[in-house]
Amino acid sequence: QNLGEIGDLPAFLAAFLAALGLAAVLHSLLRSLRARRQDLAVLSAMGLRRRDLLGISGWQAVATAVVALGLGLPLGVVGGRLAWSAAAEATGVVEVIVVPVLLLGWVVVSVLLTWTVAARLLARAVIRGPAAAALRSD
Repeated sequence: QNLGEIGDLPAFLAAFLAALGLAAVLHSLLRSLRARRQDLAVLSAMGLRRRDLLGISGWQAVATAVVALGLGLPLGVVGGRLAWSAAAEATGVVEVIVVPVLLLGWVVVSVLLTWTVAARLLARAVIRGPAAAALRSD
């Protein structure tokens, strides 16, 4: 009965944690791009086009997402199974564990797409302006 009363709390908790994770990723990408601003300006001065610079940030986001998903998904599935097994055993509920593979696939695609788009938008803001100005700044 108590498990039935929690209602939509797991969905709200998942949405909150996803938003918090996205904010953390955006912050780390922005700090990384700002720290490498002079490196990107040097590459731009050497002839790299704006599209190529945006591609660099996109690939950085993809690499970060692949590592995060490669660690987070297996740990999350194992941790969720263990937590549900413990909760089911404590409450006397039949322990049926289903891993929604289609949902996990959707999560992978949405994370890769979101992080790539976010990185490209942040890179546009960071690499705006002439390369010489970024090389002169500290």
